[in-house]
Amino acid sequence: MNTREYNFWFVFQRAEDVPGEWVGHCLELDVVSQGTSLKHAAAMLGEACFMTVCDDLMASRDPLERRAPEEYWKALYHIVENGEKVQFAALDDMKVGAAACQVQFKCALLQASARPSEVVPDIPLAWRELPKPQGCCC
Repeated sequence: MNTREYNFWFVFQRAEDVPGEWVGHCLELDVVSQGTSLKHAAAMLGEACFMTVCDDLMASRDPLERRAPEEYWKALYHIVENGEKVQFAALDDMKVGAAACQVQFKCALLQASARPSEVVPDIPLAWRELPKPQGCCC
C-alpha cells in the first residue's frame, strides 16, 4: 500500500454575505467550503479537500499544482503572526472572527482500485485572530 501525506493550511472567516455562516479555504488546493459553525465549516472543507485529492490522484494529477492567490496567503500570515495559538476544539464561534490551522491528510492508495482510502483530518492546533482594540480603524 502506497501512502501519501499532505499538510494543508485551512483559513476560516465569518461569511460576509450570510449571517451565522463560516467560510473555510484550503490554501494549497484553493478549495473553499462553508458551514453553519466554525467546526461544521472545518468538516465540510475537510470533505471537499479529500474529494479533490482523490479526484486528482485518480486522474494522475498532482493535487499540489493548485494554489490560492497570494492575497489569501497574506491573510493566513496575518492570523498566524498576530493571533493566539489555541486548541482547535476550544475555539468559540462567538469569540472568533477568523482562524487558521494546519491539517495533515494521509491518503493510503489501495492497490486493487488505486482509490485512496478515506481520511479524517485531525486538527489539534489553530490560531485565532485576536480582537482589534476598540477605536482601531485597521
